[in-house]
Amino acid sequence: MPKNIGRNDPCPCGSGKKYKRCCLGKDTIELKKKKEHIESAQRIYQEILKKERKRKRRYGDTRPMISEEFQGERFVAVGNTLYSSSAWLSPLDFLKSFLVDLLIVEFEEPLPDNHPISEWFNGMQRFHKFKNPCMTMVRAQPNGLMKSFLLLANDLYTVRHNLAYHKSIIKRLAPINNFHGARYELFAAATCIRAGFKIEYEDETDPTTTHPEFYAVHKATGQRIAVEAKTRDRPGVLGQPGLRESPEDINIGVSRALKKALRKKVTDPFIIFIDLNLPVGMAVYTKPEVKKQIDRTVEEHNKPLYLPDPYSLILLTDHPYHYDESNNPAPKGGFFYVPSNSPMIKIQHREALDAIISAAEQFWNIPYNFDE
Repeated sequence: MPKNIGRNDPCPCGSGKKYKRCCLGKDTIELKKKKEHIESAQRIYQEILKKERKRKRRYGDTRPMISEEFQGERFVAVGNTLYSSSAWLSPLDFLKSFLVDLLIVEFEEPLPDNHPISEWFNGMQRFHKFKNPCMTMVRAQPNGLMKSFLLLANDLYTVRHNLAYHKSIIKRLAPINNFHGARYELFAAATCIRAGFKIEYEDETDPTTTHPEFYAVHKATGQRIAVEAKTRDRPGVLGQPGLRESPEDINIGVSRALKKALRKKVTDPFIIFIDLNLPVGMAVYTKPEVKKQIDRTVEEHNKPLYLPDPYSLILLTDHPYHYDESNNPAPKGGFFYVPSNSPMIKIQHREALDAIISAAEQFWNIPYNFDE
């Protein structure tokens, strides 16, 4: 409604009539419609914000999946690349195809049958036939090998979609003896991305200095951290030679991995990821022993100066899916963390560490519907 016009004033439309006898009613209706449109737009906007907050709580501070169906084809954007297929009924179908295509493009030769990725893929195919012999759409909890394959695909998708992909990541997955370390470095990078960090890779060809796996900058606060990822290799597991150990013979072995990590020279708050690689159900019972090994290792590292802790946070994970080759639902994974009360390099924004801890729990969340 025009301002400063009285009901008895001449109508601004030029009709010569009083405003109340001419355009007042029409302007009132238009004003009401405009108000309704604004309120509707505000409701839609609030729903979008609510949906985005829900997505970030489940999948992290990442770019949302960009997907659309058109003329029987499903299109999915990954970073600056567009993929499509008429066979994708869910994001799980897409992730499976995405990883297979990526391996074909990046590797000159097919992976051998004893490579962990091949074993996971074959185990997933057997599980498909077991659960779905008629090849229809069914709902089922993935088994351990299928979950291992899909989590790998989802981490690769996460780093690539968020423009943090480095070709050395997937190249390092090819050698069997190096697979576990490369896979875990990928997990650490994807976790930092879900926590809202931007990844900065180091020059791996520089032999003049030791450096962490990568640096990461928290987009919300600007906090920069150094990140190192170490694994506990075990015989007969994840491509390692030998026979698998029985649970009673397993040595946790955190000290060796931690010693290697602490050799790295860093000038930023230091976050260390360590994969325990323990069989199903063991990690939860090892927390006191792990803490003892960490304290003992750090004490030895600091002698004789008795310095503050050389780390800000140690995050320990156990992803035991590859141990279970049955068709039962995949076992649960877990993690726990050891923060430093007196780090050598103090962190300015504690919320950046809290974001990493939250993101570690989002690792298991894979979307089952494209509209998520």
